[in-house]
Amino acid sequence: MYNHKTIAKTYTFLKNMRKPQNEILNIQWRLLKETLNYAYENVQIYRERFNEAGLTPDDIQSPDDMLKLPTISKYDLQGERVKKLISTEFVFNDLIPMKTSGSTGIPTVSYFSKDSLFYLMWVLKYRSKAFCGLRLFDPVAIFCAESEGEVQRKNSQPIRRLLNIKYFSIYSSKKNLETEFLRVKPKIIYGFPSFLIDFICHLEKNHIGYDKCKMVFTSSELLDEHQRKLIENYFSCRLYDIYGSVEFKEIAFECSQKKGYHINADFFYIEFVKNGKNAAPDKDAEIIVTSLQTKAMPLIRYRIGDIARVSSEKCSCGCNFPLMTMVCGRKGDYLTFHGEKIPYYEINRTLRESLQDTIYKFQFIQMAQNKVIVKLIVNDKYSDFVKSRLKENLEAQIGKDIEINVCLEEEINNQQNGKFCSVQSVLS
Repeated sequence: MYNHKTIAKTYTFLKNMRKPQNEILNIQWRLLKETLNYAYENVQIYRERFNEAGLTPDDIQSPDDMLKLPTISKYDLQGERVKKLISTEFVFNDLIPMKTSGSTGIPTVSYFSKDSLFYLMWVLKYRSKAFCGLRLFDPVAIFCAESEGEVQRKNSQPIRRLLNIKYFSIYSSKKNLETEFLRVKPKIIYGFPSFLIDFICHLEKNHIGYDKCKMVFTSSELLDEHQRKLIENYFSCRLYDIYGSVEFKEIAFECSQKKGYHINADFFYIEFVKNGKNAAPDKDAEIIVTSLQTKAMPLIRYRIGDIARVSSEKCSCGCNFPLMTMVCGRKGDYLTFHGEKIPYYEINRTLRESLQDTIYKFQFIQMAQNKVIVKLIVNDKYSDFVKSRLKENLEAQIGKDIEINVCLEEEINNQQNGKFCSVQSVLS
């Protein structure tokens, strides 16, 4: 697999970031057309859906034409249905499955060939991080939601040992993580924002500082400014957030200018759709993703379930990939009070604005139509005044007749998959 063609293709991917944006968009459209043609010829479900819509790939001549194509969803990636997404050029049993945790309530599985995983897991990930300042052989600590046995297996692989990449299981005890972390002395840290805050809380309570970090990368959860500030202040370095998913890996990434997330346009075609039309710049819209580099199981117009905005900003960082901004939350994630739907991210914003820098972590749980619990892990800046401000702002948002119980906690557990949901309901 690793031959002169692989090296040449990798070099092309690395160069693409600095090409003029019009050239990048031309490359993206060419790859999209190739993907549509390939899928129509080789993948059962797309041939069926093109035919049902009375279309062929030749009918897709503009972004608006893409709206004529049916979407696919997590439902199509479940059970035996997923086999209809596999290309006839590949043997199903030779492919590598990647499963989601089902944090949205719908666990799915995607399949990849070895060569596509190489570009997605190594080239794509290295490219964005190198652009932000990562250098080969910098010691890297990756906090992942894997068992200790799986972490040991990964850490024993020669390529990871050569590249100074060390995995840590977030299910290990904080004390064991602390000991190994301080022994490794990583310059680069990668993990869930919520876990890193838990780890920082542990280190600070034990009066342990750490100033050897060059940069922190976060992914897999929505990152807010309070979390960013807390992590950057503790590690005394910049944080770069990454937007991605199991189905696609890293879709977009932050650069040093922090004007949004650069879309990896040579790997993905992203649509921002609202009410069946392409949304205007800087307007909330549903993200629909098409993969451009995965032939074994191409995903075309996949409804990933997130809400974001295509950006009108231009970035001066040197990367000319287009920008997206404000990943607000998941489509359909809301709580209902008095018949009114309130998106999770609006409740999240109210709590952040009320609590500011007085907490490490919070969780808002709707227990009944008229009762909520707010769990807090606080620092020494928290006070009765902050508590009163929090309750007052929540009452203005969800109603004064809602019972609001504020509970101070030593620990707030993440979900079984390692991710953290700051707003949830036991009613759904």
